[in-house]
Amino acid sequence: MKKFEIREIYVETKDGKDPFGVFQTLTNQDTELIASFDTLEEARKNFGEHIATVRKQNYRCYSHDCYVIEENDYDEDGEWEAGGDWWEMECKEWEDEEEEENE
Repeated sequence: MKKFEIREIYVETKDGKDPFGVFQTLTNQDTELIASFDTLEEARKNFGEHIATVRKQNYRCYSHDCYVIEENDYDEDGEWEAGGDWWEMECKEWEDEEEEENE
């Protein structure tokens, strides 16, 4: 059975920019299942409820909470068979104005 899942991915970057630019890292990361839907349309309707964030952890890195809609196929026992394709991605980059607001 096909499912469209909203998943959260935690990513760290050195400059706070382009967390999806480290695509190889993202595809090997564990993701947290937030919600599961039977259709892509249902997943897209609910995708906007999840707000991507970025935080400055220290002078060396920024942490990003990113969200994706991932398509997966499961067997009748609920075991994963295939998938991992992303339909939507949402991640925020660090803006210099945010640093000024937080001071």
